[in-house]
Amino acid sequence: MEINYSKLEVYKPSSKHFFCSFACASIGAEKADLILRMVSSDGLAAGYYGMEQKDQRFELRMLYVLKAFRCRGIGSWLLKHAMGVAETKSGSHIYCRGNVPRDFFQRNGFREDEDRWVFDFYPE
Repeated sequence: MEINYSKLEVYKPSSKHFFCSFACASIGAEKADLILRMVSSDGLAAGYYGMEQKDQRFELRMLYVLKAFRCRGIGSWLLKHAMGVAETKSGSHIYCRGNVPRDFFQRNGFREDEDRWVFDFYPE
């Protein structure tokens, strides 16, 4: 399946598409505190991310791509979308913690800082 990135659609949690596609306890329990976005390709749910804003800092709490869409750049696309949302909201940086794929975050410009991976936004 080839991905047409110009035709990817992003949904907010208020959209019926979001929770119909990803109805799971971990999202439902945290949805009030998170900035959640889902992406679909040709009408099919492909993945989602959730991040929490803490002042000017954004913590990426989850990023998931369905198996059928993996290794096609959807994860990087979602990460860059999250970074764009954080930067639009005047974020100073975005970070994630836990057991994360090191190569993925390095490839996308993050640096390792103690127990987390961080991407700093620099004002122009």
